[in-house]
Amino acid sequence: MNSSIFFLAMAAERARIIGAASAKAGEFSGATGYSCRQWGQKFLHVCESFGLTPAVRLQTFAACMEGEALRWFSSLDDETKGDLEALLEELYIQFSATGPAFQAELEREYKKIQQAKRQSVNEYGRNFQLVVGLMEEPPSQSKQLIHFKRGLQDCIKSKMEIRQYANIADMIQQAQLVEEDCLNEHQGEFNAGLTRGMFRQSTNNPMLLGIHDADENKEVLTANNPSKQEQEGAKDEFLQQILSAIKGMQTTISSMASNNNSNGTERNSELSISGQRTTFQFINSRR
Repeated sequence: MNSSIFFLAMAAERARIIGAASAKAGEFSGATGYSCRQWGQKFLHVCESFGLTPAVRLQTFAACMEGEALRWFSSLDDETKGDLEALLEELYIQFSATGPAFQAELEREYKKIQQAKRQSVNEYGRNFQLVVGLMEEPPSQSKQLIHFKRGLQDCIKSKMEIRQYANIADMIQQAQLVEEDCLNEHQGEFNAGLTRGMFRQSTNNPMLLGIHDADENKEVLTANNPSKQEQEGAKDEFLQQILSAIKGMQTTISSMASNNNSNGTERNSELSISGQRTTFQFINSRR
């Protein structure tokens, strides 16, 4: 008698868990293309979040099927129904087309993807990586980073201006740190200036230093590792800017000294750049 009650209680608990997990994953009634892939990814994430056993995952999958998808599921053999990986593979074959039409759909999804109002950074990141992962010719890494950052909610995006990002996963991790600060805003723990997401340093080689929305032509400050020639050119340009500023300061000082000193002051400045060395000579003489 006691064992029967125990098994009934276990069955009731399993039914409750399957109901909660299937509700979270959402029903699947035969959506095609990218929507099918998106549902499959969400289903797997829910299974991981709930910590479902393999057997319960299969039961939850069956509970999510509706309409045309349920008719398709019923037509499968028992061997396929007993293997979740095989089930998902068959699901994608049946409802998620491949070829140029599917790739065109992915292009459209990529262009419009952004973080929804009540969507977490984690979910937005999963959807973004799914679209890119399915594309036969995805955008470059740097373009992906720019596009992902633009799609973030404003309260998060505005606090990720200057960062070092190794890849999309690294940027998602930084955005999650900023998201925590945004969530603490109403508790008075929000820092309106810098956030932990701006200070966290990547342990990998950075692919780019920062992203700016204001300047379209200079969004990616540094991509990959610059060559030695590019480094030398940047140094020379920087030195020229410094020398120009110094020359302007010296002109101003000379003008002020000429007005205040009746004897006059002659100031000569000889500035030269040779490779990475800059020599300054300052000569003062009185008449």
